[in-house]
Amino acid sequence: MRTFIAIKIKPDALLQEVISSLRMILGGEAINWVDPINFHLTLKFLGETSETQLTHVKKILKGVALSHPPFEIRPMGLGYFKSNGMPRVLFMKVHDEGQMAEIAGEIQDLLVPVGFEEDTRKFNAHLTLARIRFLKDKKRFYDAVDKFSNLSLPQYAIKELTFFQSILKPSGPHYHELAALSLGGISDLAVHTY
Repeated sequence: MRTFIAIKIKPDALLQEVISSLRMILGGEAINWVDPINFHLTLKFLGETSETQLTHVKKILKGVALSHPPFEIRPMGLGYFKSNGMPRVLFMKVHDEGQMAEIAGEIQDLLVPVGFEEDTRKFNAHLTLARIRFLKDKKRFYDAVDKFSNLSLPQYAIKELTFFQSILKPSGPHYHELAALSLGGISDLAVHTY
């Protein structure tokens, strides 16, 4: 099964408003918007994961989660990733005090001995809003990104890490929670397995 480790994000009313505005501005473009129920910040994409690896990952994540206290993030401005000179992913930038990169690095270091590849790219915290198939009006897209470049939304409290299975369907990816792990042991039950 394909898996990844992430932080779930439940969008508040302001973030929903920003997304609605972007959808109106960019209406008619070949853009697949991420369903807000699937919003997350990826810490580590694992890919194909065996049953044996699943057990190791859950154990590793429990230790990582317990060793880090809850923290806050702030969504700030828009960005995009390009492929072959074309914008392909529209995202919200995310600011924290370095906790996400620290946790992602720790997870990566602990998972390499279990058979997962080390990421070669630097960790870049972002919230994917949409995947872009094609833009008829690139200027309109760049103007929309610029319009929200100084946007700063309220902080989100991050209290858990989530281990997901990614199921690819024609309608888009479906994410199934395999485990939710409370940061710093803040709840009575630090690991919820599904």
